[in-house]
Amino acid sequence: MIADDLQRENDQLKEKVRQLQTGRRQLRKLTKRFARVFHVREVENPQLREHSLR
Repeated sequence: MIADDLQRENDQLKEKVRQLQTGRRQLRKLTKRFARVFHVREVENPQLREHSLR
């Protein structure tokens, strides 16, 4: 029946959207972590070295 097929397709699309949203959240977390690591490496690390040499 057409309605059943459409419902099945809709359910599959909803599941795909949930999977993509989960992947997006994971990527955002990784991006924030990478930005923090980069900031420490490029900005804070030299400042810490400079401070420890005093």
